[in-house]
Amino acid sequence: MHTAVKTSRNAPCSARSVDPCADVLVVEDNPDLRDLIVLLLEDEGYTAESAGDGADALRLLAEYRVEPGRPRLVLFDMPMALVQGQSVLRSIVRLGSSVPVVAMSDDPMCLEDAVAAGAWDTLEKPFDIDVLLAVVRRNCPE
Repeated sequence: MHTAVKTSRNAPCSARSVDPCADVLVVEDNPDLRDLIVLLLEDEGYTAESAGDGADALRLLAEYRVEPGRPRLVLFDMPMALVQGQSVLRSIVRLGSSVPVVAMSDDPMCLEDAVAAGAWDTLEKPFDIDVLLAVVRRNCPE
């Protein structure tokens, strides 16, 4: 299940199974943290859509391929329950997308593996809100 959060930053979007206006796709298996990240991004004027697992993220990204330039960033939790984050990350990179992927984890070794698998940047958990927003700004092209 995914949630789309829309703000007034973008023009209204047509009804689809994904939000074609989303700036950021948040892939996080912890629903509380996922919702918090989406709310923080919304407060900063971004639009966000979320996925609770790697399979849902890959489905959404496949749908996004018909909407050039969206999402502009993927925040991806590496050590997800039920799914090997590194294999999903490789699948995202193989989709041929130029979308930057920021790997999130509390394990520094996992973050190193994420960079080796194609992540553009990393975000160590637990993270400070200002650090999260700085990483998003740095990796989410205008």
